[in-house]
Amino acid sequence: GRHPHYNLLDTLFVETVGGTLTIKVENNTEVGQGVHDEPVDDPNQSLDDARIFFAPIGKPGGLVLLKILPFRETAWRYLVFDTRSQTVVRADGIGQGCRSLPEDHGVVFPGGYVLVGGAHKKFDGDASDYVLERELRSPNGEDVLYVYYRASDGTYVLYSYNLIDKAVATPITCHGYSLFADGRMVVMRASSEPTRVHPMQVWRTPFTSAEHAASAPNDGSYLAKVGNADLVRGLSDALSVARLAGVDAPRRSTFDDILALATRAIDQYYWLGHADAGDLKTALADVKATAKLVLDEYDKVVALEAEARRVLAEVTALVAERLRNARSEGFTSVDLFLDTLTGLRALRGELITKAEIRFIDKPRLAALETEVAAAFDRVTVDCVAFLAKGNAFGELVVRADTLASQVAELATAVEVKAVREQIDKVATGVDLLGNVIGALKIDDTTKRTTILENITDAFGRVNRARATIEGRHRELAAKEGRAEFGAQVKLLTQSVASALAQCDTPQRCDQELTRLLVQLEELEGRFADIDELTTELAVKREEIVEAVGARKQLLAAERQRRAANLQKAASRILEGVARRAANLATS
Repeated sequence: GRHPHYNLLDTLFVETVGGTLTIKVENNTEVGQGVHDEPVDDPNQSLDDARIFFAPIGKPGGLVLLKILPFRETAWRYLVFDTRSQTVVRADGIGQGCRSLPEDHGVVFPGGYVLVGGAHKKFDGDASDYVLERELRSPNGEDVLYVYYRASDGTYVLYSYNLIDKAVATPITCHGYSLFADGRMVVMRASSEPTRVHPMQVWRTPFTSAEHAASAPNDGSYLAKVGNADLVRGLSDALSVARLAGVDAPRRSTFDDILALATRAIDQYYWLGHADAGDLKTALADVKATAKLVLDEYDKVVALEAEARRVLAEVTALVAERLRNARSEGFTSVDLFLDTLTGLRALRGELITKAEIRFIDKPRLAALETEVAAAFDRVTVDCVAFLAKGNAFGELVVRADTLASQVAELATAVEVKAVREQIDKVATGVDLLGNVIGALKIDDTTKRTTILENITDAFGRVNRARATIEGRHRELAAKEGRAEFGAQVKLLTQSVASALAQCDTPQRCDQELTRLLVQLEELEGRFADIDELTTELAVKREEIVEAVGARKQLLAAERQRRAANLQKAASRILEGVARRAANLATS
Protein backbone atom coordinates (compact mmCIF):
# COMPACT_ATOMS: atom_id res chain seq x y z
CA GLY A 1 0.00 0.00 0.00
CA ARG A 2 0.90 3.66 0.14
CA HIS A 3 1.89 3.38 3.82
CA PRO A 4 3.83 0.10 4.38
CA HIS A 5 4.60 -0.79 7.98
CA TYR A 6 6.04 -3.40 10.33
CA ASN A 7 3.58 -5.69 12.11
CA LEU A 8 4.64 -6.10 15.75
CA LEU A 9 2.89 -8.87 17.71
CA ASP A 10 -0.28 -8.36 15.61
CA THR A 11 -0.93 -5.52 18.03
CA LEU A 12 0.74 -2.38 16.71
CA PHE A 13 2.12 -1.34 13.35
CA VAL A 14 5.15 0.93 12.90
CA GLU A 15 6.38 2.90 9.89
CA THR A 16 8.94 5.64 9.26
CA VAL A 17 7.96 6.60 5.70
CA GLY A 18 6.33 9.78 4.46
CA GLY A 19 8.34 12.04 6.74
CA THR A 20 6.95 10.75 10.05
CA LEU A 21 7.44 7.95 12.52
CA THR A 22 3.89 6.61 12.87
CA ILE A 23 2.42 3.99 15.19
CA LYS A 24 -0.96 2.55 14.21
CA VAL A 25 -3.32 0.03 15.76
CA GLU A 26 -4.98 -1.01 12.47
CA ASN A 27 -3.29 -3.16 9.85
CA ASN A 28 -4.15 -0.81 6.99
CA THR A 29 -1.46 0.22 4.53
CA GLU A 30 -3.76 2.64 2.68
CA VAL A 31 -4.19 5.00 5.63
CA GLY A 32 -1.32 7.00 7.08
CA GLN A 33 -2.97 8.17 10.31
CA GLY A 34 -2.17 6.48 13.60
CA VAL A 35 -2.33 6.88 17.37
CA HIS A 36 1.11 8.55 17.46
CA ASP A 37 3.33 10.29 14.95
CA GLU A 38 6.42 12.47 15.09
CA PRO A 39 8.64 13.86 12.32
CA VAL A 40 11.85 12.21 11.14
CA ASP A 41 14.93 13.95 9.74
CA ASP A 42 14.90 12.22 6.34
CA PRO A 43 11.41 12.19 4.74
CA ASN A 44 12.57 10.08 1.77
CA GLN A 45 13.60 6.96 3.68
CA SER A 46 12.07 3.57 2.94
CA LEU A 47 10.64 1.08 5.39
CA ASP A 48 13.83 -1.00 5.49
CA ASP A 49 16.07 1.97 6.30
CA ALA A 50 14.94 2.27 9.93
CA ARG A 51 16.09 0.00 12.78
CA ILE A 52 13.26 -1.16 15.02
CA PHE A 53 13.41 -3.23 18.23
CA PHE A 54 10.52 -4.08 20.53
CA ALA A 55 9.85 -5.98 23.76
CA PRO A 56 6.51 -6.83 25.42
CA ILE A 57 6.47 -6.29 29.19
CA GLY A 58 4.55 -8.54 31.57
CA LYS A 59 1.40 -10.41 30.66
CA PRO A 60 -0.28 -10.18 27.25
CA GLY A 61 -2.25 -6.97 26.99
CA GLY A 62 0.34 -4.93 28.89
CA LEU A 63 3.05 -2.58 27.66
CA VAL A 64 5.26 -2.86 24.58
CA LEU A 65 8.62 -1.05 24.60
CA LEU A 66 9.96 0.28 21.29
CA LYS A 67 13.51 1.26 20.36
CA ILE A 68 13.67 2.94 16.95
CA LEU A 69 16.47 4.59 14.97
CA PRO A 70 15.20 6.32 11.79
CA PHE A 71 17.47 6.58 8.75
CA ARG A 72 20.41 8.99 9.01
CA GLU A 73 19.77 9.73 12.69
CA THR A 74 22.13 9.05 15.60
CA ALA A 75 19.79 9.31 18.61
CA TRP A 76 17.62 6.30 19.38
CA ARG A 77 13.96 6.96 20.12
CA TYR A 78 12.28 5.08 22.94
CA LEU A 79 8.51 4.76 23.12
CA VAL A 80 6.02 2.87 25.27
CA PHE A 81 2.79 1.52 23.76
CA ASP A 82 -0.08 0.63 26.09
CA THR A 83 -2.37 -2.00 24.56
CA ARG A 84 -5.22 -1.19 26.97
CA SER A 85 -5.64 2.48 26.12
CA GLN A 86 -3.88 2.24 22.73
CA THR A 87 -1.73 5.25 23.58
CA VAL A 88 1.97 5.93 23.05
CA VAL A 89 4.40 7.77 25.34
CA ARG A 90 7.82 9.03 24.24
CA ALA A 91 10.27 8.06 27.03
CA ASP A 92 13.94 8.26 26.05
CA GLY A 93 14.94 7.55 29.66
CA ILE A 94 14.16 3.89 29.00
CA GLY A 95 17.47 3.63 27.17
CA GLN A 96 19.41 4.45 30.36
CA GLY A 97 17.82 2.11 32.87
CA CYS A 98 14.30 0.73 32.53
CA ARG A 99 12.87 -1.40 35.32
CA SER A 100 9.62 -3.37 35.45
CA LEU A 101 7.34 -2.38 38.34
CA PRO A 102 6.00 -5.07 40.73
CA GLU A 103 2.89 -7.08 39.80
CA ASP A 104 3.37 -6.05 36.14
CA HIS A 105 2.08 -2.56 36.94
CA GLY A 106 4.32 -0.93 34.33
CA VAL A 107 7.87 0.41 34.00
CA VAL A 108 9.96 3.06 35.74
CA PHE A 109 12.95 4.86 34.22
CA PRO A 110 15.07 7.97 34.87
CA GLY A 111 12.67 10.86 34.53
CA GLY A 112 9.29 9.15 34.93
CA TYR A 113 7.14 6.04 34.74
CA VAL A 114 4.39 4.48 32.59
CA LEU A 115 1.64 2.21 33.95
CA VAL A 116 -0.51 -0.39 32.23
CA GLY A 117 -3.69 1.43 31.30
CA GLY A 118 -1.97 4.51 29.91
CA ALA A 119 -1.28 6.48 33.11
CA HIS A 120 2.17 8.06 33.02
CA LYS A 121 4.20 10.92 34.44
CA LYS A 122 7.42 12.67 33.51
CA PHE A 123 9.37 14.56 36.16
CA ASP A 124 11.09 17.87 35.50
CA GLY A 125 14.85 18.12 35.62
CA ASP A 126 17.84 16.64 33.85
CA ALA A 127 17.47 12.85 33.85
CA SER A 128 20.25 12.03 31.40
CA ASP A 129 23.09 9.56 32.06
CA TYR A 130 21.46 7.92 35.11
CA VAL A 131 21.84 4.17 35.58
CA LEU A 132 19.96 1.90 37.97
CA GLU A 133 22.09 1.15 41.00
CA ARG A 134 19.74 -0.45 43.49
CA GLU A 135 16.19 -1.70 43.99
CA LEU A 136 14.88 -1.99 47.55
CA ARG A 137 11.54 -3.42 48.70
CA SER A 138 9.88 -2.53 51.99
CA PRO A 139 9.15 -5.44 54.38
CA ASN A 140 5.42 -4.72 54.25
CA GLY A 141 5.42 -5.22 50.46
CA GLU A 142 3.74 -1.88 49.84
CA ASP A 143 6.66 0.22 48.54
CA VAL A 144 9.66 -0.22 46.27
CA LEU A 145 12.63 2.18 46.11
CA TYR A 146 14.56 2.59 42.85
CA VAL A 147 17.97 4.27 43.18
CA TYR A 148 19.54 5.78 40.04
CA TYR A 149 23.09 7.14 40.00
CA ARG A 150 24.92 9.49 37.63
CA ALA A 151 28.68 9.11 37.86
CA SER A 152 29.53 12.34 36.03
CA ASP A 153 28.48 14.52 38.98
CA GLY A 154 27.88 11.92 41.70
CA THR A 155 24.13 12.57 41.81
CA TYR A 156 21.51 10.12 43.04
CA VAL A 157 17.78 10.25 42.27
CA LEU A 158 15.42 8.14 44.39
CA TYR A 159 12.03 6.97 43.10
CA SER A 160 9.61 5.47 45.64
CA TYR A 161 6.73 3.49 44.09
CA ASN A 162 3.61 2.61 46.11
CA LEU A 163 1.73 -0.52 44.98
CA ILE A 164 -1.59 0.61 46.45
CA ASP A 165 -1.57 4.15 45.05
CA LYS A 166 0.11 2.94 41.83
CA ALA A 167 2.20 6.10 41.70
CA VAL A 168 5.77 7.26 42.17
CA ALA A 169 6.28 9.88 44.86
CA THR A 170 8.18 13.09 44.13
CA PRO A 171 11.77 12.03 43.37
CA ILE A 172 14.51 12.87 45.86
CA THR A 173 17.71 14.19 44.27
CA CYS A 174 20.87 14.14 46.39
CA HIS A 175 24.61 13.49 46.43
CA GLY A 176 24.42 10.79 49.07
CA TYR A 177 22.01 8.96 51.35
CA SER A 178 22.12 6.64 54.32
CA LEU A 179 19.33 4.23 55.22
CA PHE A 180 18.97 2.99 58.80
CA ALA A 181 17.33 -0.16 60.15
CA ASP A 182 14.29 1.72 61.49
CA GLY A 183 13.54 3.17 58.04
CA ARG A 184 15.00 6.62 58.61
CA MET A 185 16.88 7.96 55.61
CA VAL A 186 19.47 10.73 55.84
CA VAL A 187 19.85 12.65 52.58
CA MET A 188 22.90 14.79 51.86
CA ARG A 189 23.40 17.38 49.16
CA ALA A 190 26.66 19.08 48.19
CA SER A 191 26.76 22.83 47.69
CA SER A 192 28.24 24.43 44.62
CA GLU A 193 30.18 26.83 46.89
CA PRO A 194 32.60 25.98 49.75
CA THR A 195 30.79 26.02 53.12
CA ARG A 196 31.42 24.98 56.72
CA VAL A 197 27.81 23.85 57.25
CA HIS A 198 26.37 20.96 55.27
CA PRO A 199 22.58 20.63 55.67
CA MET A 200 21.02 17.17 55.74
CA GLN A 201 17.43 15.92 55.59
CA VAL A 202 16.00 13.05 57.58
CA TRP A 203 13.11 11.17 55.97
CA ARG A 204 10.91 8.58 57.60
CA THR A 205 10.40 5.77 55.07
CA PRO A 206 8.84 2.29 55.08
CA PHE A 207 12.16 0.74 54.01
CA THR A 208 13.08 -0.78 57.36
CA SER A 209 15.17 -3.88 57.91
CA ALA A 210 13.44 -7.25 58.12
CA GLU A 211 14.45 -7.59 61.79
CA HIS A 212 13.00 -4.20 62.69
CA ALA A 213 9.73 -5.01 60.91
CA ALA A 214 9.50 -8.36 62.71
CA SER A 215 9.97 -6.70 66.09
CA ALA A 216 7.14 -4.21 65.55
CA PRO A 217 4.18 -4.66 67.95
CA ASN A 218 1.17 -6.67 66.70
CA ASP A 219 -2.35 -5.79 67.89
CA GLY A 220 -3.59 -9.33 67.22
CA SER A 221 -6.44 -8.21 64.94
CA TYR A 222 -7.74 -10.29 62.06
CA LEU A 223 -6.02 -8.12 59.45
CA ALA A 224 -2.74 -8.32 61.38
CA LYS A 225 -2.95 -12.10 61.15
CA VAL A 226 -3.51 -11.88 57.40
CA GLY A 227 -0.24 -10.03 56.94
CA ASN A 228 0.59 -6.69 55.42
CA ALA A 229 2.02 -8.08 52.18
CA ASP A 230 -1.23 -9.89 51.30
CA LEU A 231 -3.27 -6.85 52.36
CA VAL A 232 -1.22 -4.63 50.06
CA ARG A 233 -1.84 -6.83 47.02
CA GLY A 234 -5.55 -7.12 47.76
CA LEU A 235 -6.06 -3.41 48.33
CA SER A 236 -4.04 -2.64 45.21
CA ASP A 237 -6.37 -4.79 43.10
CA ALA A 238 -9.46 -3.30 44.77
CA LEU A 239 -8.27 0.26 44.14
CA SER A 240 -7.43 -0.67 40.55
CA VAL A 241 -11.02 -1.79 40.07
CA ALA A 242 -12.25 1.50 41.55
CA ARG A 243 -9.98 3.54 39.26
CA LEU A 244 -11.09 1.64 36.17
CA ALA A 245 -14.75 2.07 37.12
CA GLY A 246 -14.22 5.84 37.19
CA VAL A 247 -12.61 6.17 33.76
CA ASP A 248 -14.26 8.96 31.76
CA ALA A 249 -14.05 7.27 28.34
CA PRO A 250 -14.01 3.50 28.95
CA ARG A 251 -13.12 0.97 26.27
CA ARG A 252 -14.04 -2.68 26.05
CA SER A 253 -10.63 -3.51 27.52
CA THR A 254 -11.58 -1.37 30.54
CA PHE A 255 -14.53 -3.60 31.39
CA ASP A 256 -12.48 -6.72 30.62
CA ASP A 257 -9.87 -5.53 33.12
CA ILE A 258 -12.53 -4.78 35.74
CA LEU A 259 -13.96 -8.27 35.33
CA ALA A 260 -10.52 -9.92 35.47
CA LEU A 261 -9.30 -7.93 38.49
CA ALA A 262 -12.53 -8.41 40.44
CA THR A 263 -12.52 -12.15 39.73
CA ARG A 264 -8.87 -12.50 40.75
CA ALA A 265 -9.36 -10.53 43.95
CA ILE A 266 -12.42 -12.55 45.00
CA ASP A 267 -10.70 -15.87 44.26
CA GLN A 268 -7.26 -15.03 45.65
CA TYR A 269 -7.91 -13.01 48.82
CA TYR A 270 -10.02 -15.00 51.25
CA TRP A 271 -10.14 -12.18 53.80
CA LEU A 272 -12.03 -9.69 51.59
CA GLY A 273 -15.41 -10.80 52.92
CA HIS A 274 -14.48 -10.29 56.59
CA ALA A 275 -16.09 -7.44 58.51
CA ASP A 276 -12.69 -6.00 59.45
CA ALA A 277 -11.98 -5.60 55.71
CA GLY A 278 -15.24 -3.74 55.16
CA ASP A 279 -16.76 -6.70 53.29
CA LEU A 280 -14.98 -5.74 50.08
CA LYS A 281 -15.96 -9.08 48.59
CA THR A 282 -19.62 -8.04 48.28
CA ALA A 283 -18.70 -4.73 46.67
CA LEU A 284 -16.35 -6.44 44.20
CA ALA A 285 -19.02 -9.03 43.38
CA ASP A 286 -21.49 -6.23 42.59
CA VAL A 287 -18.94 -4.49 40.37
CA LYS A 288 -18.18 -7.80 38.63
CA ALA A 289 -21.87 -8.45 37.93
CA THR A 290 -22.30 -4.92 36.57
CA ALA A 291 -19.23 -5.31 34.34
CA LYS A 292 -20.74 -8.49 32.86
CA LEU A 293 -23.96 -6.65 32.05
CA VAL A 294 -22.06 -3.77 30.49
CA LEU A 295 -19.97 -6.11 28.34
CA ASP A 296 -23.14 -7.76 27.02
CA GLU A 297 -24.31 -4.38 25.69
CA TYR A 298 -20.93 -2.82 24.96
CA ASP A 299 -20.41 -4.53 21.60
CA LYS A 300 -23.83 -3.35 20.44
CA VAL A 301 -23.08 0.22 21.49
CA VAL A 302 -19.64 0.14 19.85
CA ALA A 303 -21.18 -1.12 16.60
CA LEU A 304 -23.82 1.63 16.70
CA GLU A 305 -21.18 4.28 17.40
CA ALA A 306 -19.01 3.00 14.54
CA GLU A 307 -22.00 3.08 12.18
CA ALA A 308 -22.83 6.63 13.33
CA ARG A 309 -19.25 7.74 12.66
CA ARG A 310 -19.33 6.10 9.22
CA VAL A 311 -22.60 7.80 8.30
CA LEU A 312 -21.33 11.16 9.55
CA ALA A 313 -18.13 10.81 7.51
CA GLU A 314 -20.14 9.93 4.38
CA VAL A 315 -22.58 12.80 4.78
CA THR A 316 -19.74 15.23 5.56
CA ALA A 317 -17.99 14.25 2.32
CA LEU A 318 -21.30 14.54 0.44
CA VAL A 319 -21.96 18.02 1.83
CA ALA A 320 -18.45 19.15 0.90
CA GLU A 321 -18.93 17.88 -2.65
CA ARG A 322 -22.36 19.50 -3.04
CA LEU A 323 -21.12 22.82 -1.68
CA ARG A 324 -18.24 22.81 -4.16
CA ASN A 325 -20.73 22.27 -6.99
CA ALA A 326 -23.10 24.94 -5.61
CA ARG A 327 -20.93 27.90 -6.58
CA SER A 328 -23.57 29.59 -8.68
CA GLU A 329 -21.69 32.74 -9.68
CA GLY A 330 -20.88 31.30 -13.08
CA PHE A 331 -24.16 29.50 -13.84
CA THR A 332 -25.42 30.33 -17.35
CA SER A 333 -28.65 28.30 -17.54
CA VAL A 334 -31.72 27.87 -15.40
CA ASP A 335 -31.17 24.08 -15.46
CA LEU A 336 -28.04 24.49 -13.36
CA PHE A 337 -29.95 26.53 -10.81
CA LEU A 338 -32.80 24.00 -10.74
CA ASP A 339 -30.47 21.02 -10.27
CA THR A 340 -28.49 22.79 -7.56
CA LEU A 341 -31.53 24.01 -5.61
CA THR A 342 -33.22 20.60 -5.84
CA GLY A 343 -30.06 18.82 -4.70
CA LEU A 344 -29.49 21.19 -1.77
CA ARG A 345 -33.07 20.83 -0.56
CA ALA A 346 -32.86 17.02 -0.76
CA LEU A 347 -29.51 17.11 1.04
CA ARG A 348 -30.95 19.21 3.84
CA GLY A 349 -33.79 16.72 4.27
CA GLU A 350 -31.26 13.89 4.38
CA LEU A 351 -29.33 15.66 7.13
CA ILE A 352 -32.49 16.07 9.17
CA THR A 353 -33.23 12.36 8.76
CA LYS A 354 -29.70 11.36 9.78
CA ALA A 355 -30.20 13.15 13.12
CA GLU A 356 -32.42 10.24 14.20
CA ILE A 357 -29.45 7.81 14.12
CA ARG A 358 -28.33 6.83 17.60
CA PHE A 359 -24.97 8.13 18.86
CA ILE A 360 -24.46 10.40 15.86
CA ASP A 361 -22.84 13.79 16.42
CA LYS A 362 -25.96 15.98 16.30
CA PRO A 363 -24.14 19.31 16.75
CA ARG A 364 -21.96 18.45 13.76
CA LEU A 365 -25.06 17.54 11.72
CA ALA A 366 -26.68 20.84 12.72
CA ALA A 367 -23.57 22.71 11.57
CA LEU A 368 -23.67 20.89 8.22
CA GLU A 369 -27.36 21.71 7.84
CA THR A 370 -26.59 25.38 8.51
CA GLU A 371 -23.94 25.34 5.78
CA VAL A 372 -26.37 23.75 3.32
CA ALA A 373 -29.11 26.26 4.20
CA ALA A 374 -26.69 29.16 3.68
CA ALA A 375 -25.65 27.73 0.30
CA PHE A 376 -29.34 27.33 -0.66
CA ASP A 377 -30.01 31.00 0.17
CA ARG A 378 -26.95 32.12 -1.76
CA VAL A 379 -27.91 30.14 -4.87
CA THR A 380 -31.46 31.47 -4.59
CA VAL A 381 -30.26 35.08 -4.65
CA ASP A 382 -28.08 34.37 -7.69
CA CYS A 383 -31.03 32.63 -9.35
CA VAL A 384 -33.27 35.68 -8.88
CA ALA A 385 -30.62 37.89 -10.44
CA PHE A 386 -30.34 35.47 -13.35
CA LEU A 387 -34.11 35.25 -13.89
CA ALA A 388 -34.44 39.03 -13.90
CA LYS A 389 -32.33 39.23 -17.07
CA GLY A 390 -35.20 37.99 -19.25
CA ASN A 391 -35.60 34.90 -21.44
CA ALA A 392 -34.16 32.80 -18.62
CA PHE A 393 -36.69 30.04 -19.24
CA GLY A 394 -36.15 29.82 -22.97
CA GLU A 395 -33.81 26.85 -22.75
CA LEU A 396 -36.11 25.13 -20.27
CA VAL A 397 -39.16 25.54 -22.49
CA VAL A 398 -37.27 24.30 -25.54
CA ARG A 399 -36.16 21.26 -23.57
CA ALA A 400 -39.74 20.47 -22.53
CA ASP A 401 -41.00 20.85 -26.11
CA THR A 402 -38.18 18.64 -27.39
CA LEU A 403 -39.06 15.90 -24.92
CA ALA A 404 -42.73 16.12 -25.92
CA SER A 405 -41.86 15.81 -29.62
CA GLN A 406 -39.61 12.81 -29.02
CA VAL A 407 -42.32 10.56 -27.62
CA ALA A 408 -44.22 10.39 -30.92
CA GLU A 409 -41.31 8.46 -32.42
CA LEU A 410 -40.93 6.06 -29.50
CA ALA A 411 -42.43 2.60 -29.93
CA THR A 412 -42.42 1.16 -26.40
CA ALA A 413 -43.69 2.30 -23.02
CA VAL A 414 -40.26 1.66 -21.48
CA GLU A 415 -38.67 4.25 -23.75
CA VAL A 416 -41.43 6.75 -22.99
CA LYS A 417 -40.98 6.13 -19.25
CA ALA A 418 -37.39 7.41 -19.43
CA VAL A 419 -38.61 10.61 -21.12
CA ARG A 420 -41.39 10.96 -18.53
CA GLU A 421 -38.81 10.83 -15.75
CA GLN A 422 -36.90 13.68 -17.41
CA ILE A 423 -39.99 15.88 -17.75
CA ASP A 424 -40.95 15.12 -14.14
CA LYS A 425 -37.52 16.31 -13.05
CA VAL A 426 -37.97 19.53 -15.01
CA ALA A 427 -41.43 20.07 -13.50
CA THR A 428 -40.12 19.46 -9.97
CA GLY A 429 -37.40 22.04 -10.50
CA VAL A 430 -39.83 24.64 -11.84
CA ASP A 431 -42.18 23.99 -8.92
CA LEU A 432 -39.31 24.44 -6.46
CA LEU A 433 -38.24 27.60 -8.22
CA GLY A 434 -41.77 28.99 -8.01
CA ASN A 435 -41.97 28.25 -4.28
CA VAL A 436 -38.58 29.84 -3.66
CA ILE A 437 -39.34 32.98 -5.66
CA GLY A 438 -42.75 33.28 -4.03
CA ALA A 439 -41.18 33.26 -0.57
CA LEU A 440 -38.46 35.80 -1.38
CA LYS A 441 -38.71 39.46 -0.50
CA ILE A 442 -37.99 41.30 -3.75
CA ASP A 443 -38.19 45.06 -3.34
CA ASP A 444 -38.73 45.73 -7.04
CA THR A 445 -42.41 44.82 -7.60
CA THR A 446 -42.07 44.99 -11.37
CA LYS A 447 -39.15 42.58 -11.33
CA ARG A 448 -41.01 40.21 -9.02
CA THR A 449 -44.10 40.28 -11.25
CA THR A 450 -42.05 39.66 -14.38
CA ILE A 451 -40.28 36.68 -12.84
CA LEU A 452 -43.53 35.14 -11.58
CA GLU A 453 -45.20 35.58 -14.98
CA ASN A 454 -42.24 33.93 -16.70
CA ILE A 455 -42.38 31.05 -14.25
CA THR A 456 -46.12 30.68 -14.84
CA ASP A 457 -45.65 30.57 -18.62
CA ALA A 458 -42.83 28.06 -18.28
CA PHE A 459 -44.93 25.95 -15.94
CA GLY A 460 -47.75 25.92 -18.48
CA ARG A 461 -45.46 24.76 -21.27
CA VAL A 462 -43.93 22.09 -19.05
CA ASN A 463 -47.36 20.84 -17.96
CA ARG A 464 -48.54 20.61 -21.58
CA ALA A 465 -45.41 18.68 -22.48
CA ARG A 466 -45.90 16.40 -19.51
CA ALA A 467 -49.54 15.78 -20.48
CA THR A 468 -48.44 14.83 -24.01
CA ILE A 469 -45.79 12.46 -22.70
CA GLU A 470 -48.15 10.95 -20.14
CA GLY A 471 -50.82 10.37 -22.79
CA ARG A 472 -48.34 8.64 -25.08
CA HIS A 473 -47.14 6.49 -22.20
CA ARG A 474 -50.70 5.41 -21.34
CA GLU A 475 -51.40 4.67 -24.99
CA LEU A 476 -48.36 2.45 -25.45
CA ALA A 477 -48.80 0.86 -22.04
CA ALA A 478 -52.39 -0.04 -22.85
CA LYS A 479 -51.41 -1.44 -26.24
CA GLU A 480 -48.56 -3.49 -24.84
CA GLY A 481 -50.69 -4.47 -21.89
CA ARG A 482 -53.48 -5.82 -24.06
CA ALA A 483 -51.02 -7.89 -26.07
CA GLU A 484 -49.42 -9.28 -22.93
CA PHE A 485 -52.84 -9.73 -21.38
CA GLY A 486 -53.97 -11.93 -24.25
CA ALA A 487 -50.96 -14.20 -23.80
CA GLN A 488 -51.43 -14.31 -20.03
CA VAL A 489 -55.13 -15.19 -20.40
CA LYS A 490 -54.28 -18.04 -22.77
CA LEU A 491 -51.74 -19.33 -20.27
CA LEU A 492 -54.29 -19.01 -17.48
CA THR A 493 -56.86 -20.93 -19.57
CA GLN A 494 -54.40 -23.78 -20.02
CA SER A 495 -53.66 -23.71 -16.29
CA VAL A 496 -57.39 -24.00 -15.57
CA ALA A 497 -57.73 -26.98 -17.90
CA SER A 498 -54.71 -28.66 -16.31
CA ALA A 499 -56.04 -27.98 -12.82
CA LEU A 500 -59.45 -29.46 -13.65
CA ALA A 501 -57.76 -32.57 -15.00
CA GLN A 502 -55.82 -33.00 -11.75
CA CYS A 503 -58.86 -32.52 -9.52
CA ASP A 504 -59.68 -36.07 -8.38
CA THR A 505 -61.11 -35.18 -4.96
CA PRO A 506 -63.13 -32.25 -3.57
CA GLN A 507 -60.15 -31.31 -1.38
CA ARG A 508 -57.87 -31.15 -4.43
CA CYS A 509 -60.43 -28.86 -6.07
CA ASP A 510 -60.07 -26.38 -3.20
CA GLN A 511 -56.26 -26.45 -3.51
CA GLU A 512 -56.28 -25.87 -7.26
CA LEU A 513 -58.86 -23.08 -6.94
CA THR A 514 -56.64 -21.28 -4.44
CA ARG A 515 -53.63 -21.57 -6.76
CA LEU A 516 -55.59 -20.27 -9.76
CA LEU A 517 -56.99 -17.33 -7.81
CA VAL A 518 -53.46 -16.34 -6.74
CA GLN A 519 -52.39 -16.26 -10.40
CA LEU A 520 -55.47 -14.20 -11.20
CA GLU A 521 -54.69 -11.69 -8.45
CA GLU A 522 -51.18 -11.25 -9.85
CA LEU A 523 -52.68 -10.43 -13.25
CA GLU A 524 -55.12 -7.98 -11.65
CA GLY A 525 -52.24 -6.16 -9.98
CA ARG A 526 -50.19 -6.06 -13.17
CA PHE A 527 -53.00 -4.73 -15.39
CA ALA A 528 -54.80 -2.57 -12.84
CA ASP A 529 -54.19 0.60 -14.92
CA ILE A 530 -56.25 -0.71 -17.88
CA ASP A 531 -59.95 -0.53 -17.00
CA GLU A 532 -61.31 -2.81 -19.72
CA LEU A 533 -58.85 -5.54 -18.76
CA THR A 534 -59.99 -5.33 -15.16
CA THR A 535 -63.52 -6.15 -16.29
CA GLU A 536 -62.31 -9.14 -18.31
CA LEU A 537 -60.37 -10.44 -15.33
CA ALA A 538 -63.49 -10.19 -13.16
CA VAL A 539 -65.39 -12.29 -15.73
CA LYS A 540 -62.50 -14.76 -15.84
CA ARG A 541 -62.60 -15.07 -12.05
CA GLU A 542 -66.28 -16.03 -12.18
CA GLU A 543 -65.60 -18.61 -14.90
CA ILE A 544 -62.79 -20.22 -12.90
CA VAL A 545 -64.86 -20.36 -9.71
CA GLU A 546 -67.83 -21.86 -11.56
CA ALA A 547 -65.72 -24.43 -13.44
CA VAL A 548 -63.89 -25.64 -10.35
CA GLY A 549 -67.12 -25.57 -8.35
CA ALA A 550 -68.88 -27.72 -10.93
CA ARG A 551 -65.97 -30.17 -10.90
CA LYS A 552 -66.11 -30.30 -7.12
CA GLN A 553 -69.87 -31.02 -7.14
CA LEU A 554 -69.40 -33.76 -9.72
CA LEU A 555 -66.67 -35.42 -7.66
CA ALA A 556 -68.81 -35.15 -4.53
CA ALA A 557 -71.77 -36.76 -6.31
CA GLU A 558 -69.57 -39.59 -7.61
CA ARG A 559 -68.22 -40.14 -4.10
CA GLN A 560 -71.79 -40.34 -2.73
CA ARG A 561 -72.84 -42.85 -5.42
CA ARG A 562 -69.76 -44.94 -4.76
CA ALA A 563 -70.47 -44.88 -1.04
CA ALA A 564 -74.09 -45.89 -1.64
CA ASN A 565 -73.05 -48.82 -3.85
CA LEU A 566 -70.53 -49.96 -1.26
CA GLN A 567 -73.21 -49.79 1.41
CA LYS A 568 -75.58 -51.92 -0.66
CA ALA A 569 -72.87 -54.50 -1.36
CA ALA A 570 -71.98 -54.67 2.31
CA SER A 571 -75.64 -55.12 3.24
CA ARG A 572 -76.00 -58.06 0.83
CA ILE A 573 -72.85 -59.68 2.21
CA LEU A 574 -74.11 -59.35 5.77
CA GLU A 575 -77.52 -60.75 4.82
CA GLY A 576 -75.82 -63.76 3.19
CA VAL A 577 -73.70 -64.33 6.29
CA ALA A 578 -76.82 -64.24 8.44
CA ARG A 579 -78.58 -66.85 6.30
CA ARG A 580 -75.61 -69.19 6.38
CA ALA A 581 -75.31 -68.81 10.10
CA ALA A 582 -78.99 -69.71 10.48
CA ASN A 583 -78.57 -72.85 8.35
CA LEU A 584 -75.62 -73.92 10.46
CA ALA A 585 -77.72 -73.54 13.59
CA THR A 586 -80.61 -75.74 12.30
CA SER A 587 -78.32 -78.46 11.02
